[in-house]
Amino acid sequence: MSGAGEVDFTIADNDIGTFTLARTPATLAEDGAATASFALTLDKSNATGTAVTVPYTITGTAANGVDYSVQGTSPMTFPEGIFSQNINIATIGDTGPEPNETIILTLGNPSNATKFSYTQMPVAQRTVTIIDDDCVAGDTPPTINARATGVCSPPTTSVNLNTYVVGAAAGAPTGSSLRWSTTANPTTAAALLPNANVTANGTYHAVYWVDETCFTGSNPVTITFNTPPSAGTLTAPANPLCNNTSTDFGVNSLSLDTVISGQTAGAWTVGSVPGSTTPTIGAGNIVSFEGQAVGDYVFTYTTTGAVTPCVDDIKSVTIEVDDCDKCAAKVAPSLDTSVQRTFCDDITTSLNDYIVGNAQPVPC
Repeated sequence: MSGAGEVDFTIADNDIGTFTLARTPATLAEDGAATASFALTLDKSNATGTAVTVPYTITGTAANGVDYSVQGTSPMTFPEGIFSQNINIATIGDTGPEPNETIILTLGNPSNATKFSYTQMPVAQRTVTIIDDDCVAGDTPPTINARATGVCSPPTTSVNLNTYVVGAAAGAPTGSSLRWSTTANPTTAAALLPNANVTANGTYHAVYWVDETCFTGSNPVTITFNTPPSAGTLTAPANPLCNNTSTDFGVNSLSLDTVISGQTAGAWTVGSVPGSTTPTIGAGNIVSFEGQAVGDYVFTYTTTGAVTPCVDDIKSVTIEVDDCDKCAAKVAPSLDTSVQRTFCDDITTSLNDYIVGNAQPVPC
């Protein structure tokens, strides 16, 4: 008793301060600008005269300082008059595709467990998930290699565009595929070719593609199908040409243009000849065999203007040349001047006696 008629009573405090945790939001975009907050709230003012602290740890698959940063330190402190403390999470953007990652907050016991309490929430309710926003196709378009883009058709009637990309289809980033379009930087699946095989000239654009939300820019390759030149069909004359001066015995000249058909632009040249003299190919590709040796003459037609990888076509024709004058008496006979040519009366010799050798020519 303090004095006459006075009684002192001690009021025992039986109030418990309760902490609750709220998380906003549950997911974050991995763009370097998104933030999340864990708010720890005390339902009553701390009147104990001593600040109460609540420790915490952050775990999960995301790495602090790599995938996110934390604003706030452990433990959180609640002096009198402070009812709420926040832990702020900010994402750190990157460009590398990766799985979604988690940030898990775990609270420890309050420093004054007699007067304050906290019931740990389920893990799912104290987890923030960072959603990866990087396209698995990456940011780099396919690289076109140095392979020649001109093809010769025939024999090549189609090409696989993938062979013009470094690494081909197997070089596409995991989870993406190498696709082609006739449109630069395609953004819709409808703009993609059904496959990499093409049969027509054109500029085709390579892109690494996942879907209409994930793709790279494109790089072009221009394919040109070149038609190879043709030496056509060569047909030798049915009868030999003559080497005689007179055409009375037969034709002694020939236009080479008459033995060829279906050819593209080109030129004639003389190949092998039977004698020491080579005939000349004149205007209109006409060749005269007058005075040439008997035998076979080879003439070659070579196309011009082939575009790589096509090559010029070469074909040859053999022209037979003969002496068409079959008369044996083509040379005047030699006279024998030793035979008597002066007579007094009767001539007793035959004219054939004046011929050296056989006086009987072979009939023409």
